[in-house]
Amino acid sequence: MLRIGVIDYTGKVNSSIVNEILNRDDCVLAGVLVDKIPQDNTLKFKLYDNLQDFAKVVDAIIDFTHPDKTVSIAKNLVDNKTLLVSGTTGFTDSQFEEFKSYGKYFPIIWSANMSIGINLILSMLKTITPVIRTSFDSAIIETHRLNKKDRPSGTSKMLANTIDSYGGNKPEIASLRLGDCKGDHSIIFSNEEESITISHNVFSRNIYAKGAIEACKWGIGKEPAFYSMQDVF
Repeated sequence: MLRIGVIDYTGKVNSSIVNEILNRDDCVLAGVLVDKIPQDNTLKFKLYDNLQDFAKVVDAIIDFTHPDKTVSIAKNLVDNKTLLVSGTTGFTDSQFEEFKSYGKYFPIIWSANMSIGINLILSMLKTITPVIRTSFDSAIIETHRLNKKDRPSGTSKMLANTIDSYGGNKPEIASLRLGDCKGDHSIIFSNEEESITISHNVFSRNIYAKGAIEACKWGIGKEPAFYSMQDVF
């Protein structure tokens, strides 16, 4: 049975990941790493406050935290070589390059968005962009929850970079922050004669949890490298 550990159990995505693992029969929640174990802990899963002890009891670690913590976790897993699956966004360029560098020591799977839908759209963009790059302008409209810290989101940056990488002009990104929106993205290609819109709407954060678990299952036994969800799917 695949033993998965999760970094933190609070927050909207982390709680979804913990609940998803607890309700599955193809993996087990081996523990959750926290900064400090509460004295009145009544949770149904074991808490750890030491990364090295935590890494010894898991096959894979899922991390949706923040850049400083993600880089620190990766740095401290170098000798342990435990699979790390991360959906953290908001890195500076230097933070992300450091994070990627640890992939030469152990397998890391990272994506700004682990849903099947967004990763299918990325594949579509790789096909569409070279065909219409000279005849269509492009833009991205994103909507996320009010308190989301990074703007634009990592998902929108990933979509924009894909269009740019495949020959299109890097699209402008319009970012909206409303209520508890779970993450909606529309990619628009338009010229004077027609318009193409590709949209992805999230109804449940479980899609991120399910994607992360699939990444764990795929990544077990892989050679050290920095992988993406495109590799997984």
